[in-house]
Amino acid sequence: DEEICLHFAVQGLDMLGVWQKQQQQDEYGLNKEAIIDWIYNLQARDGFKGGTFLGIPFDHQNNNIQEDQYEYDVGHIAMTYTALCTLSTLGDDLSRICKKKRKGIVKGLQILQRPNGRLRKQETRRSIQISHNFSYFLVCLL
Repeated sequence: DEEICLHFAVQGLDMLGVWQKQQQQDEYGLNKEAIIDWIYNLQARDGFKGGTFLGIPFDHQNNNIQEDQYEYDVGHIAMTYTALCTLSTLGDDLSRICKKKRKGIVKGLQILQRPNGRLRKQETRRSIQISHNFSYFLVCLL
């Protein structure tokens, strides 16, 4: 997924101290705001999706997407985790996650938990992976 690759690139650059030095960002052609805008455009009704693979038009204000406009426009627990971490690493205050979307993330987390306590990675998927538990609990903390 596009977002997971971006996540590792941003985290690697952070470990090198690039995000703290505007001169290096300019030298490498990095634009924090453009990255932040792109990530916010990946908001779904219940979290963040992993990329632009659905062909939904890019809207840096994220104004044109109505809830349930796209049936498969759902979040994924690992992508929600990487989006929140990447936004935080870039110094974003997460204020652009509107109340409706915040409630959607919480509701989405509740939907992911099955009656037996096990977790799904995505609302539309039945498969369960233990590795997604890590993402689930960290999203709850963020």
